[in-house]
Amino acid sequence: MVRSNEFARYLINGFVATFVHYASLNVAIYALGDKNLIEINTLAAFLGILVSFIGSRYFVFKKYNQSVFFQLVKFFIFYIFLSILHSGVMYIFVYLFYFDYRLAFIPATVLQILLSYMGNKVLVFRI
Repeated sequence: MVRSNEFARYLINGFVATFVHYASLNVAIYALGDKNLIEINTLAAFLGILVSFIGSRYFVFKKYNQSVFFQLVKFFIFYIFLSILHSGVMYIFVYLFYFDYRLAFIPATVLQILLSYMGNKVLVFRI
């Protein structure tokens, strides 16, 4: 059962983490160019993932019984999968469909949002 305030906190946390991901992606592309888009997106995703973990542990899923280290390991393994998926969707939209990377970011992030709440609730921050 999803508690409405938990899901609202998840959305807020996701917005902040996505902002960090997107902002760092844009700063890096501005500074380095977009020739290494997938590598840059992976590094930007890492920053967003770190912000997401902190928010998930201390703001979204406040009840937990596992150590921060154990949860961090599970979280990063899960988010490595999500990051690969996100980069794959970006790759498809940018290099196969010729979308601008900013537009490609949208479907990649929507898919990530759909998968991450349940994955975090069931795999990482379960009680």
